[in-house]
Amino acid sequence: MQFPTSLFNLALLSLLASSLAAPNPNPAPAVDPVMSASMAIPYTLQTGPTRYAPMQTQPGQSITATETRRQYPTSAYTIFTTRGPAPNIQTTVTQGWDYTLSSKINTAAPQPMPEENMQKFLQRWRD
Repeated sequence: MQFPTSLFNLALLSLLASSLAAPNPNPAPAVDPVMSASMAIPYTLQTGPTRYAPMQTQPGQSITATETRRQYPTSAYTIFTTRGPAPNIQTTVTQGWDYTLSSKINTAAPQPMPEENMQKFLQRWRD
């Protein structure tokens, strides 16, 4: 079923208006003290079937660094020449976000398609 253009635009505008008024769908979660303590231990020093990884650092508004350096030391690894032991890590828990996302709707109208140029192009290659 096709809707008239005006009805479709009205439905779209009402949907956009309701999404603007909606509450934040990504509220910052409450911080669990046990989880925070687990995240403080470097990943490479943790043992057991569950490991805890810190939250990824979010970039700032501008880049001020002039030289690069590692944020964390590299991990040790062993190249096995025979069959190695069974893996002992079963899962990695990553810390949740402590920030909220915000975005805006792009209200700029799309540019019209260059129909005349396309027709010229198609006629040029027509055999």
